[in-house]
Amino acid sequence: DIGCGVPVSLKELYETIYAILPPKSGYYKIKNSNLRKGEKSFSKANIEKAEKILGYVPTVNWKEGLIKTIEYIREDV
Repeated sequence: DIGCGVPVSLKELYETIYAILPPKSGYYKIKNSNLRKGEKSFSKANIEKAEKILGYVPTVNWKEGLIKTIEYIREDV
């Protein structure tokens, strides 16, 4: 996974996962939602090198990619 180079807040990521896989699904359980010292509240892949060297251009956004990944795992399990 190389990412799409768009910043995503952890809150938005959690809410998206929660919408796809609610806790009652049994796939995961949130233990602690507080950030620990040094943790960031967002994630963003730096894709500049892949763009320059490989000509990489994302074809799906992070939500689409997350949904496709979860669907793939569900089919494989």
